[in-house]
Formats: sequence, C-alpha cells, structure tokens
Amino acid sequence: TTTLSITPTPVPQTTWGDIQTVGQASYAPAPNLLAQDGDVLIAWIGEDDERVFQAIRRWHEGQLDSVAIPVLESRSPFEQRIFPADQDGLHLLWMDSDAQTEQIKLFSAYLDNTLTTIIAPDSIASQQVTHYTVIGDLDGALWVVWSGGLLAEPSLQVVRIDGLGRPMFPERLTLDGDYPVFAKTLDNQTYLFWISQVNQRVMRAEFTNGEIQNTRAISYLPDRDASDRLVEFSVMFDRTHQYLFWNITRDDGRAETFYSTIPLNSDDTATPQPLNMTDDSSGTTQPGFHLTFIPI
Repeated sequence: TTTLSITPTPVPQTTWGDIQTVGQASYAPAPNLLAQDGDVLIAWIGEDDERVFQAIRRWHEGQLDSVAIPVLESRSPFEQRIFPADQDGLHLLWMDSDAQTEQIKLFSAYLDNTLTTIIAPDSIASQQVTHYTVIGDLDGALWVVWSGGLLAEPSLQVVRIDGLGRPMFPERLTLDGDYPVFAKTLDNQTYLFWISQVNQRVMRAEFTNGEIQNTRAISYLPDRDASDRLVEFSVMFDRTHQYLFWNITRDDGRAETFYSTIPLNSDDTATPQPLNMTDDSSGTTQPGFHLTFIPI
C-alpha cells in the first residue's frame, strides 16, 4: 500500500499583509489600478473558452467584490486604463482592433458606480492609433492625446471626453509626433512630451485646454538600430528637474533602460545615459540620483 502525502503550497506573506488572487489572465501586463474614495478598482483583460473580455474588481473595506464584466465588444483589447468620471462613474479606455478596418483604434466607455456600461461609443479616433496618454480635467473630464495615422509619419491628435464619457471632436496638435506622455509639475503646470520622428528629439510643450505652446526640444534619443524596439517612454518631475526614461529591447533580446535629466528652466538639450545599478560594499543599491515621482 502506497500512501500519497500532499503538502499544500503555503500562501506567500509580505510586509504589507497576505497576498490575494484577484483574477487570472493570459495578458502579460499588470492590472490597471485606481484608488477612489477608500476603495481600489482593479481592471484587467480576461478570457474564457468563448471570448476575450474586460474585467473590473473592487477592493472595498478589506474585501474583494465579485468580478464585474462590463458589456463591451472586444476583439483583442490591450493598453486598458481606468479614470474617475463625473457622478461617481468611471472612464475606461483601451486599444483594440477595429472590426471594420482591422486597424488598431482607441476606444472609450463610461461606467456608472455599479460598473455597468452606460456609454460605449465607437472608436474615438478616426485613424490608426499607436500610443496614447491621458490626464484628468475639471468635473471628471479627460484630455486624451494619441499618436497615429501613417506608421512611418505619425501625428498627434487631441480630444476631450466630458465627465459623462461623451467625446468631443478630435483635433490635430502636430504633424510629427509619437509616444505622447502627459506629466504635471508640483505647481500644477501640465506638459505634453513626445518623440519627433523628423528631428529625432524629445519635444516638450505646455498643455492648456487642448492646445500646446512654447514647444522646444529638450533631449536627444538613445542610439537604436532599426531592429531595436522602443518598448516604453515615460517622464517624471521633481522640484527642480525633469526625468526622461526609455525602455528598449535590442534585436538580440537584451532589455536596456536609458534616462536623461534636465533642470526645469534649462535651455540645454540632454543626452541619454544608460541606467546602471551597482552594488556597493554595504550591499545597498545606488542608482546615482534621487527621484520624487508625482502621480497624475
């Protein structure tokens, strides 16, 4: 007689408490989180044997509510993000393949406080979209900027979505731009950053009510071969400097991160440097500079 002994896998412990399973998904990126009125909303892309769907779950008073699946037509959604809206609602934005054109488009929906879809319009972009960025406005509205059009010559478009999820008509910001990023300073000034394909620089402009002004180049780009892929471009501020980061995947699979830092009022054009971490004799890791990240 053989006795099978099964030892259960212990639940991992952390400094912040127990780990709880929110959901399961084949989509690699981490879920999108939104802290709102003491609750935390968690959104991710899920799938079952019949469909791909967008799921949202609420963490409320130390407990996870049931998974909500808003009624949204989805084919292969990605880059999903959630934002607070008016009347305790939510904006849900994502990119997906358009059923008619097969192009990647940008979509938005308005959900009420029960996570029920109230407004789920067609694509808010009339052209193919490559990247987008979002920042909140008054009364739960959003400003959305995306790059799109011809893949070799992307331009930047802007649209305002009001607090109840109704998009206005998009307008063109610039003929040359990709990888748009919103960032806000400590004094509440909103800037829009993007990468110019023509002059191979990072551009920065003040953004106010859907318009840009005082545009200037602030940084060169990291050296890249045609087969290398820029995975992500991001920007942060502290009290005195602006910080730019590039995550790049080389053609041999190596992942590299570059950064550049420029004083807020400098007229210089920065040169990116590789971000290297080294261990000192004390066993601590020193990145070489200190950052204060400002959530927007």
